[in-house]
Amino acid sequence: AGGIVGMMAAMQSKIVNCQNSATVVGGGIVGLSETMDGVNVVLNCINSGQVYGAGIILDGGGINLINCINNGTVEGSSSYAAGIAGSLDSNSSVIGCVNNGQISGSATYAGGLVGEINESQIINSYNTGDLNVSAQYAGGLAGHEGSYSSTSSIARSYNIGSVTNTKNVSSTSLVPYTAGILAYADRYMNISNCYNKGNITSLSENASSYTAGIIAVSDTDSSTENGQYKNIYNTGTVTANSNIGGIIGYTRYSTYGSCDLDNAFNTGNVVYNGSSDSVYIGGVAANAVNAADVANAYYGGACPSSVPAFGSGSGTNVSYLDNLDSLAKTEEWFTTASNWNSSSQWDFANTWAITEGENDGYPVLVELDW
Repeated sequence: AGGIVGMMAAMQSKIVNCQNSATVVGGGIVGLSETMDGVNVVLNCINSGQVYGAGIILDGGGINLINCINNGTVEGSSSYAAGIAGSLDSNSSVIGCVNNGQISGSATYAGGLVGEINESQIINSYNTGDLNVSAQYAGGLAGHEGSYSSTSSIARSYNIGSVTNTKNVSSTSLVPYTAGILAYADRYMNISNCYNKGNITSLSENASSYTAGIIAVSDTDSSTENGQYKNIYNTGTVTANSNIGGIIGYTRYSTYGSCDLDNAFNTGNVVYNGSSDSVYIGGVAANAVNAADVANAYYGGACPSSVPAFGSGSGTNVSYLDNLDSLAKTEEWFTTASNWNSSSQWDFANTWAITEGENDGYPVLVELDW
């Protein structure tokens, strides 16, 4: 069900300048779109009603959601709890969208913007609403990515809402994953020019559970599947009872594909509240193993020096800020080639800037100033 339209089945259908304030079980504006290649459009629509499912559309196939806003509270359905779209696939897009609504309840896929994203993209969008959910996948922007043949992407977007995941199970098949941007990337995923400032908390005590400031797990199953994460940062506190990474949790099965992390930093604290000694905790990554390539990263700020950069694994040009703190707030440090991997420099001409009074003096992403 949808607050305005139940189903968009015709090719090139459009819903423009519509608003919903009623309670809806499904999508605040649309229930379902099932076309291909992003030919349907929902433009300039606002939901302010309470929704059980997703703020704008519950199941989005082949749709572009442009400049849409959800201000209503969202309660999880059995599958989805999301501010904009429960699921997004078939070359769909979320462009210039905002979620301000609080998200709660139980769901498999929970996200500030999208619950599950497959072969689709999120661009120039952000979440301010807090998530307090019990979910297998809970992310400040998206819960789970499962693209099968082409890449999904999140670009020039951010989360400032807190993410709290209360799910705690002993089963290894329903392990919770929690993160500030994306909880779990299953195959092809790019995240670029994004940040998280929300506090991230997981109550899971499962030894296979991961919690991180940006992405909890990057998973690959073949040599053609890659995770690419560049120009990202986290300032939120990451708290968990199991494995914790300030930026990334686990590069899983990367002997088959690869996971590349470049030009990233974490200044948020990582807080372990569990009792087991058999966990991975890192200011940059909890468990960066196999074919993971971590370069040009640093951590510090609220993250203490007692926390290693990696719980397991290693990287190139990865620094702690203890002796570099003043330097790490100057453009000169970032633009000195000898400090960094020559193949991936920090771009202060187009991407990064240091602005007095912003981000505690650390760099900000200029492309997000819109």
